[in-house]
Amino acid sequence: MRKTLIYAILILLLFSSCLTNKEGFTVYKNKNNFIPLKLNGVFYLEDGYDHDNIVLYSNGLCFYYQNYWGAYSITNDTILIQYFHVDQQNFYSKNIMELYGMIESDTSILIYKKRCDWCENVYSGYKNKKERMYKPPRLYIFKERVKQDSTNAWFLDKKWYLKGIESKNLK
Repeated sequence: MRKTLIYAILILLLFSSCLTNKEGFTVYKNKNNFIPLKLNGVFYLEDGYDHDNIVLYSNGLCFYYQNYWGAYSITNDTILIQYFHVDQQNFYSKNIMELYGMIESDTSILIYKKRCDWCENVYSGYKNKKERMYKPPRLYIFKERVKQDSTNAWFLDKKWYLKGIESKNLK
């Protein structure tokens, strides 16, 4: 009996590490009719690290750091980027993070806020809150560079993603 219980707990832990918290991931359903940004390269954080760079694709997908894939939506001069943060040590291995910004020009973006509903009391910089304001805002500058193929995004073949794309195309 005890052995069965241990196996059941191990199986539960194994499957729970594969869970994705996708409830707030909605930006990919929005249409970007006009994208006022250059998309044939990478947006580098001025005075930042390589892992802070953002790649935007014409199909609405984005790439942030190692395997942090997501999507973005542009409304007038604002941009909202949602991406999945991958952390194998949390119950949900993939959680959503959001970046809010303003488009300065076709080669520069200002990110002024990072939102994370689950980061509260988990990561430094959040200190009992869900949002982190950047003062001054983080400036991302476009530079040409080879970027990853957007067909590498891990969620492209998931049913929930395909269903959202289908509803986006029906609008």
